[in-house]
Amino acid sequence: MLIVIRDEERVNKRFQDAEKHGIIICQGTISCSSILKHLPLGPVIILTNAKLLSCDVCKYNKLTSEVQKMLRWPVTYQGHYIVLCGFDVETQRVYYRNPTLTDRICVMPIRTLDDARKSYGTDEDTILIYNS
Repeated sequence: MLIVIRDEERVNKRFQDAEKHGIIICQGTISCSSILKHLPLGPVIILTNAKLLSCDVCKYNKLTSEVQKMLRWPVTYQGHYIVLCGFDVETQRVYYRNPTLTDRICVMPIRTLDDARKSYGTDEDTILIYNS
């Protein structure tokens, strides 16, 4: 319980410090379409369930992810931030950087992103970055 209290204090202090530095913080829910509309303005940092992420290019976690979907295995939560950096309208895929995998851009369907970002435990934490 002590760790949770310390984490809460640390996070609350960061929010207060952010506001002092002119960073605008809004609490609420954001739709996937709003996230995609933001991408031309800058990247988006999203808290996801790493167990639900996969990549169509490098095949990261692809097999495990597909088997879980077919067999409807329960998925445990493992919080992990990714950076969305692009979107392909025709293929309905998003491009993202996974800090676990260096020097590559991964690709996944929008539906996979939405499942991973709305997974239990994420609280749908999303940070919109605006390029200056």
